[in-house]
Amino acid sequence: MFIDTDTKILLLPLPESKREVKIKDTKYDYKSPKDVINKNEMICESLKSEDKSEGDNRRFEDKTKEEIYDDMNKKR
Repeated sequence: MFIDTDTKILLLPLPESKREVKIKDTKYDYKSPKDVINKNEMICESLKSEDKSEGDNRRFEDKTKEEIYDDMNKKR
C-alpha cells in the first residue's frame, strides 16, 4: 500500500442549520483537562457498536453470490 504524503482530507462538521444544538448555545463545563479526557472516552464508547454480528464483517471474497446480491439490495 502507498499513501501519498501530499494528499489531504478535510473533515468538516455539520453546518449549523443541521445541528441539534446551535453553536452559540453550546455550553462547555470543562474545568480541568481530566474532564476533557473523560468526555472523549464517553464519546468513543458511544461510537463503538458491540452488537455487530460476526456475519457482517465477512470479506467480499468469502461471500456467496446470494449474500453479495442481498448486500447490494440492502445498500439500495
